[in-house]
Amino acid sequence: SFANAHRCVENITLPYFGMTYLLAGRGVYRAVDGRAQSLNPGALFNRPAHERFSLSRDESLPWTEFSIAMPGDLGRACVKLRAMRERVVMPVPIRPEILDGISCVLRTMSRGDIHTSLGAVFELTGRLARACSPGKGDEELIRKGLALIASQKSRTDIDMHAIAAAVGLGYERFRKSFVAVTGRSPREYGIRRRIHAA
Repeated sequence: SFANAHRCVENITLPYFGMTYLLAGRGVYRAVDGRAQSLNPGALFNRPAHERFSLSRDESLPWTEFSIAMPGDLGRACVKLRAMRERVVMPVPIRPEILDGISCVLRTMSRGDIHTSLGAVFELTGRLARACSPGKGDEELIRKGLALIASQKSRTDIDMHAIAAAVGLGYERFRKSFVAVTGRSPREYGIRRRIHAA
């Protein structure tokens, strides 16, 4: 995780695949095709190994990023497995589950356990990919479901199947959309709610 580490760079390449998530700052990223893409907090962008890119940042603003460097083949596998796109800046809201995933990667890497670190990286890329792509209609229905949950008097016994039915979704679609919107499964959400109540 870097604070004010990036200088403006023009037409350079990296020997590794880079995945960067911008936490603070503003700038412009140009991939090999030369197309300019704005960078704002929550921007996720990947840089394939050995491909030219340029990055400029507004140096009047603080810049904080989280970056992962990995061998090119592994980076391509992450992109393929998690449906993340190369060379495209994707907006990903800065949410607690994303920050938790980043913290988990940093903790596991500090211990030097490559297997656990790799698992944490895949988990984080999955969270980022899910956060990129909730369906707009489903997102609104999940928000209605969350409002229904919040209105429940009991914090211990919430029937998520009933909540799904109340917002007009089958449970499996509700579950997937719930994860995309909140970063947690309905079950995990219920457990955290009970712990919070206790």
